[in-house]
Amino acid sequence: MKRPSNPQDGSSSLTDGPQSAVDEDSPVERRALEKQIQHTLQQSLSLTLEEVADEAAVLALTMALTSAVKAIYKEEEQDLLRKPMRSRTPSNWKNLHDSILNSLVEARMDNPSVAPAGLAEQSSIQLDIQCMGRQLKEDLLLVVNVLKSCYPEEANICQFYAKLYHQNLSAKLNKIVDFVLDDKDCAVILRWVNEYYPG
Repeated sequence: MKRPSNPQDGSSSLTDGPQSAVDEDSPVERRALEKQIQHTLQQSLSLTLEEVADEAAVLALTMALTSAVKAIYKEEEQDLLRKPMRSRTPSNWKNLHDSILNSLVEARMDNPSVAPAGLAEQSSIQLDIQCMGRQLKEDLLLVVNVLKSCYPEEANICQFYAKLYHQNLSAKLNKIVDFVLDDKDCAVILRWVNEYYPG
């Protein structure tokens, strides 16, 4: 498969037809395509809300991600067709996709890139919660405004991302409340969960 290179980062792009790559039997080609798909998925939340206004950046991301998603779903179809014949071990690219997005969400919530808008007198717990909440909001806006268009409707990608963020944030809040908190921190957590994060 011919892959044009991306002069900005030196990587190849998937925009010229993932179906032809998926149909090839070469293990080397399949592994290279799988690595490129992994890289593309890991970059899927790389745009900031300010960069969403940059049409070239959005176009590059959506073209690569759309192509990767098509390859994943095409391979999933092929796995289902090969299953009765047991001709080859399934690639499980859909499971890989889900696992990568889960790791990506976890990493973004562990190290939010969104600066807190809080006051200096806030505790570290309050700042952490505020940063996680802002990261969640920014990322889900990116999913709805940009990434959703890269997936087929039946993928329910917005719901999938929301579920990942909910599970991750819930686990982090549970860890926080396991610590001995002062009354102010407890009040902030209860207020945040009640007002900003219902459900």
